[in-house]
Amino acid sequence: MWLTGAGLLSVSTVFLLSLKYGEGGLVKRDIIALFVAFVGLVIWYFTKDATIALILVVLINSVGSVLTVTKAYKDPGSEL
Repeated sequence: MWLTGAGLLSVSTVFLLSLKYGEGGLVKRDIIALFVAFVGLVIWYFTKDATIALILVVLINSVGSVLTVTKAYKDPGSEL
């Protein structure tokens, strides 16, 4: 549980810092990523299956990673 708690703390910290220092705005790929994450959470809620939940968490995390890598590639100076 401590690992999950540490993950929650780190993601929450990044989220709060992004509200203050982030660039803002949404592009089409951001909206699609949010939609995929939302659909994954809904599927997990209704199935209540640990295996499906794990697969969906990996999928949602992968989508977020792709967005981060894409942004870092296009504007490397913004990731300092």
